[in-house]
Amino acid sequence: MPKQKSRTRRKAAPQSIEEDVPNLVEEQSEIPPLYRPPVRRRKTRRAVPETITEQPSVPTANDIADALFRKFESSGVQLVKDNTAVPINDLTGMLSSSSTQPENSSNNDSQGQMLAVFQPPLSSDPNINTSSDGSSSDCSLVKSNSCGHSTSIFASMTDKLVSASLSAATQSSYNRMLSVYSNFCQKYFPGVNVLPSTHVMVAHFISHLFIQNYQPSTIASYISAISFMHKIKFLQDPTDTFFIKKMLKGTKQLRHSVDTRLPITYDILVKLVKALPKVIVGIYNQVLLKAMMSTAYFCFLRIGEIAVKTESEIYTVIQREDIKFESVNGHVSNMTITMKFYKHSNLQSKTLSIARRPENYLCPVKAIEEYLRLQNCPHGPLFRFKCGKPVSGFYFNSSLKSLLNFVGLDTNFYKGHSFRIGAATSAAARGVPLALIQSMGRWKSNAFQHYIRLDNFHT
Repeated sequence: MPKQKSRTRRKAAPQSIEEDVPNLVEEQSEIPPLYRPPVRRRKTRRAVPETITEQPSVPTANDIADALFRKFESSGVQLVKDNTAVPINDLTGMLSSSSTQPENSSNNDSQGQMLAVFQPPLSSDPNINTSSDGSSSDCSLVKSNSCGHSTSIFASMTDKLVSASLSAATQSSYNRMLSVYSNFCQKYFPGVNVLPSTHVMVAHFISHLFIQNYQPSTIASYISAISFMHKIKFLQDPTDTFFIKKMLKGTKQLRHSVDTRLPITYDILVKLVKALPKVIVGIYNQVLLKAMMSTAYFCFLRIGEIAVKTESEIYTVIQREDIKFESVNGHVSNMTITMKFYKHSNLQSKTLSIARRPENYLCPVKAIEEYLRLQNCPHGPLFRFKCGKPVSGFYFNSSLKSLLNFVGLDTNFYKGHSFRIGAATSAAARGVPLALIQSMGRWKSNAFQHYIRLDNFHT
């Protein structure tokens, strides 16, 4: 009689996930047998370890919930938290979002980030703001979930305000200095990250500049650029250390810098103006330079406030609309100049008032009136060539050098800044209070006292 094959019934698959819950709980609740160490007895035979098997406990509500959670997660079902469905993949990506740079980033990337010192370190995700260490920030510069409106517009305004904190000339100087520092790091220390930098690298850079015969004030400017670059990126400032400060002090001790520039006094200015017809070609250019030199002297101006170096400085020099005339009985009695952009301005304008003195040969009000009769463009830079282009600093300084040579003065000691030095020296010689001189010259500190050089007043 043939042997019949044994038939085994397979357990029917559960029709719903609720039927599968007890099996899931049972699989998770199986407890492995416990092992007890052998007990030595007098006889040589070994004790057989005893096993204790516990009966599976009845699943609780938490066990069922955990089992359902694992089942849903493996199926890719959205989880619900605080009545809001969040896909698992999106949640994982959100938690792993970071704006930090990898440690093995190249020096070229570091240089690119370093030169972009005027961009706030915002995350690549417009809905998430991250700090410099990649951690989520509590700043309100995130997308509003309550009303659905985006606040990302604040990012562009933040960038604009930070950029406006420095003048165009300072931004250009900082970028140039940071480029020199980056080239130094790549040349002598290849493979070292430029951003963020360390106090060791800064110390080597100071030594390099000192060996290259840089003046202490110039070295300090380079270090200020490096400091600004780190602070604007919310990085630790490597220059704010006791060691670096002592190195900077050491540069001053070993290399004393003496400002040899002499003041252009009123008498010297008269000689320069009288030499204009004999040195400068063209009536227009003569009237233009007379107005510029008179205004620079009587208003304590820097040359960069009336003449441009680059096209980006067109809007930072004195504009035509910044000049206002006040009249009494139909005659001009006063002129005001609103200074919007100047060193240490902090976005606060300052108005200078100059009285008209007809008897004064160098009266700046008369000089400006004469100039505006030839060039009265209502907008843009105040001082322009006849063709309409703004006067450059190169033209002004080269013309000044020719005038100084004609009157027999050494151009090594008289520069464009000599007008500002001469104004402070002349005011002090006439007994003007120091506080008023500081206010007229828009000095932030007592550095203006170094410009008062009474020993050279009659030179």
